[in-house]
Amino acid sequence: MAEKSKNGGKKFVIGALIGGAVGAIAGKFFQKNKDEIKQAMDDKIDDLTDKFNTFKRNAEEKAEETKEELEEKKDKAEKVEKVAKVEAKKVGKAVRAGAERVKKTAKNA
Repeated sequence: MAEKSKNGGKKFVIGALIGGAVGAIAGKFFQKNKDEIKQAMDDKIDDLTDKFNTFKRNAEEKAEETKEELEEKKDKAEKVEKVAKVEAKKVGKAVRAGAERVKKTAKNA
């Protein structure tokens, strides 16, 4: 029995050493894996940040271009409006003058 107890103790110690070694190797593997995952996540975050900043910059540039185009169109529309008002006044005067001539012609007839 005593001999069996010694063998059991040896086996336990050997098992503990092997288990410790396997645990240490697994710990290194998972630590490395954890570091790789963290690095991959950091890289992805940097990539997404760059893409977002590029998208934002493009959107700001497009918004500025659109703003400038709209301001030009507004200026043109205001010029057309002024010309239209002037021309409408001329047409109004011509219509009134024509109406006066018609009245005079109708009176004289």
